[in-house]
Amino acid sequence: MGVGIPVTRSVTLLKEFSGSSPIFPLPDFVMFPKTGHAFHIFEPRYIDMVRSSLASDRFITMTLLKEGSGNRGSEDPPIHTIGTLSYLFDSKKLPNGDYNIMLMGLNKVLINEADRTYTYRRGAMTIVDEIEHWPEEGEDRQRLLQIFSRFLELSNTEPRLKLFDNPIIDSQMLTNLISALLPIPPSEQQKLLELPDVSLRLNVVYQYLEKEIEAEHRIEELKDILPIPPDWN
Repeated sequence: MGVGIPVTRSVTLLKEFSGSSPIFPLPDFVMFPKTGHAFHIFEPRYIDMVRSSLASDRFITMTLLKEGSGNRGSEDPPIHTIGTLSYLFDSKKLPNGDYNIMLMGLNKVLINEADRTYTYRRGAMTIVDEIEHWPEEGEDRQRLLQIFSRFLELSNTEPRLKLFDNPIIDSQMLTNLISALLPIPPSEQQKLLELPDVSLRLNVVYQYLEKEIEAEHRIEELKDILPIPPDWN
């Protein structure tokens, strides 16, 4: 499960951002701001990326490869231009030269351009600020927590609501942590990331969880329906 990054640390780090960073595109993962994730780095170009990042400002921009592009047929497959500027929080070099790293998502960015001056792509980024507060924020946050708790119970997942219902976790972090945990395709998570404000993302996530819970209830009801004997066909 992803972890959250403290808001004050995020703001401090963003002040040090120069406006460009390496780009780390993946075909099956979307990083959200104020969440973290561990990665095993083994491709030579991304080992170079990690080394370069460790030797400089530790910024790396995560983004999703466009659907169907994969890693075949092109050195630079198309990427989504909305990604997440991340900070290389921790790293461990392995005996074979690979790295295990922890990236912490800081802020949504627009990738304006990318080049291959290095073995990996590097791009110029524009910070994309989201609307983080709205009049009904407190009520919406509680609604999301409640329905997420019900979703965890129905999916036979051990509820860990105390990890989420914490004063230091703001509404953006809460929404993004849950968005990252949803069992949906990366292309759908990318759509969530690209929404312009937190309240919109929160409500879309809420509606998804509500539909999943309703579907689970319908499946439970169908368990009472028995098939007829085969020789009745």
